[in-house]
Parts: sequence; structure tokens; C-alpha cells
Amino acid sequence: MLGLYCFFYTVVNALCFVHFDIDYDFAMLLLEAGEKLYLGIGILATLMLVPLAVTSTDRMMRCLGKNWRRLHRSVYLIAILAVAHYWLSTKPGIATPWFFTMTTALLLGYRVWAFASQKSTARVDDGMEAPERR
Repeated sequence: MLGLYCFFYTVVNALCFVHFDIDYDFAMLLLEAGEKLYLGIGILATLMLVPLAVTSTDRMMRCLGKNWRRLHRSVYLIAILAVAHYWLSTKPGIATPWFFTMTTALLLGYRVWAFASQKSTARVDDGMEAPERR
């Protein structure tokens, strides 16, 4: 559900930009995205969230099997893009996105640590032991 809330927030953010800033002029959107890096990054992150939102149902998880997990690992890249978008779109002196940046870094760091510790503690099957009998 957290991912769907993030997608909803992203879509609302994009709709507010399209409505208030460019007044539904999509030619202007392409021009602005080419000039301003933060818009290109935001558009990329939003487009990358679409397949994650579409495939977030239980049925899609079953249909995709192992590929679902592979697809949804792209959320780590999307989080980094979101942080970059936030930093680039923030005006100096108004607000700094340090809290969001540190929270994202902490969560991603935990995932890296958990993945590394899982690999190092996994038992290697050397084929010398018989499987447990029940």
C-alpha cells in the first residue's frame, strides 16, 4: 500500500504541475523538461512508477512470478531519482530536503546491509549432508 500511496502522491504532484505551471500545454512541458533537469528526472521517476503500480495486485504478482520481484526492485532507483528531483527542484534557502534524503539513505543502506548479511550467512550446500527426514 505504501507504494500505491507514493504513486498517488506522484500523480497528484504531476497533475498540479501540469495544471498550475504549464496550463495543460504539453509542448511547453517537453520544452521545460529539456531545459530543467529536475523535470526530466521527475518525469522519468513517474513513468517508472507506472508499471509498479499496475503490477501491485495479488493477481499480477502470481502472473509475473519471480519477475515481479525483479521489476519491483527498480523502486530503489526510483527512490534515488526522487531524492535528486527534490534537491534539484528546491529553491536555495526556502527548504532543504535533508530529512527526506537521510531517511531514504537510511532505508536504502539498511536494504544493502540486509542483502549483504543474507549472502554472507547463507549456508552453502556442499552435498555432504543428507536432507532432514520427517
